[in-house]
Amino acid sequence: MFPNQFYSPSKATIPAIKKSINWGSLLNNTQKTLNIVNQAIPIVYQIKPIVNNARTMLKVANEFSKTNKTSNTSDIPKNNTTTKDNNGPNFFI
Repeated sequence: MFPNQFYSPSKATIPAIKKSINWGSLLNNTQKTLNIVNQAIPIVYQIKPIVNNARTMLKVANEFSKTNKTSNTSDIPKNNTTTKDNNGPNFFI
């Protein structure tokens, strides 16, 4: 009733596809890819904390630079020494 909208390969094309695929090279290349992935996964797990620590160090450095910019020297009192009596200790502010 309805036309078939999906592609269905004929029985003649399936053996042609099987003959055209070089299974040895396909499996060899798959094995090489899996070896690379198996080597890359531990590297990713080792690099992740380094990247996170670098981000944290940048945040800390930004906070230090903010405190240096916002500090004002006019807040420091001009009289640095106070003495209460000559016999007691001297405290420096």
